[in-house]
Amino acid sequence: MARKVRSVTTSESVDLVPVSTLDQPTTELPELQSVLNAVDTVVQVTLSTNDLDYALDYMERLIQIGQLAGLALAKLMYELKNKWGELGYKASSFEDVVMARTGRAKDTVRRYVRAWGMIQELSDSEVLAEGQIETLLSRPIRDIVRVAQARSEGEFTTSQYGRMLDQPDFTSLNSTIRDIRGEDVQQSNRLSLHVTEEGQINAWKNGSMVTIAIFSPRPVVPSGIHSTQKKENQEMYDNARNRLINSTGIIEA
Repeated sequence: MARKVRSVTTSESVDLVPVSTLDQPTTELPELQSVLNAVDTVVQVTLSTNDLDYALDYMERLIQIGQLAGLALAKLMYELKNKWGELGYKASSFEDVVMARTGRAKDTVRRYVRAWGMIQELSDSEVLAEGQIETLLSRPIRDIVRVAQARSEGEFTTSQYGRMLDQPDFTSLNSTIRDIRGEDVQQSNRLSLHVTEEGQINAWKNGSMVTIAIFSPRPVVPSGIHSTQKKENQEMYDNARNRLINSTGIIEA
């Protein structure tokens, strides 16, 4: 049974701001000093009581908060991306807006969106065995992002997910993914699909590229229609585009 986390009292409220290894440096951490003061308090109490569990409990709580924050961030990005048309923005502007406001690189935003999209799809499918979705959600966001990136090249089997989720850390997880992909097909022979911001879908294999489809980067709207209809068309386009990319494993350039 997990131990009850002891509370630490400081003169200021503490807001924790977890930083992912995928993130750009943030420009402002308004509560950083409060967090650092709380850490000083934990160290002082640990020394005065000679109770190491006090510090370890707090350390465990910080790790848990970081994991929860990563999942919440991925879900928020995914939901906003899918509702972007309803907010009146262009589909291609989502990553730019998030990067400008949060400092997260556009590639990081795409990875988080893809990670939560994977969780949504796996939750609605029967690919994972009982309990595996909970195990996946308990992993650090970096691990989930890595699995989602690998999955974009092709779905895994239930046993392959089991092998990945049994790994204790990111390094062994990454190694296992490479082993699995090596068993599926040699790296040089793997076929992957990529879509550009202009709507061009390209197939890559053995270093060669061929364009297989082109779709409009924005909905084609006849002139003279009502603004409400334009908004509905944009929403339909955004949802259809996201469903196409998320369901087929196409990689966004």
